[in-house]
Amino acid sequence: MTRHACARELACRPACLFRTPEPDHSGAIGHGAGILALLGDHERAREWASRASLLEPDNIQLQSNLACAWAVSGDAAAALETLERIAPKMSLELLVWMENDNDLDSLRGLPRFAEIIHTIRARFQNEASPGDPPNAYRQPSAGATCFRIASITWAL
Repeated sequence: MTRHACARELACRPACLFRTPEPDHSGAIGHGAGILALLGDHERAREWASRASLLEPDNIQLQSNLACAWAVSGDAAAALETLERIAPKMSLELLVWMENDNDLDSLRGLPRFAEIIHTIRARFQNEASPGDPPNAYRQPSAGATCFRIASITWAL
């Protein structure tokens, strides 16, 4: 089932699914923002994403999910600002995810998005650990994505 199909199915359920016993649970609010964005309720999605962001501004995974919600909601500026802010702390695995997440498709043609991705890639190229083989992270060839988990380099 696609994300859009899941979102449509959730739309048919009671709105109480979007509530949580903890009104300051940033993860629940963040996921709600993503669902609202996929449902097309962009204004509410942006409101929820803003609230979740204020609750946990240093939670990198949450912030990356919120960037997706903002991108789907048409708020490229908020999505890009969030990605720029978390870029210095983003893991290599999250970089690979961001490079392939279709929620960010609306940003891919923007020079600012390309620069953010380039900056993160460069950080990993420059952060090889002692004992890492040469080119532990190398620039992907056309159509391939390379990443390093532990000391293993994967090329997909």
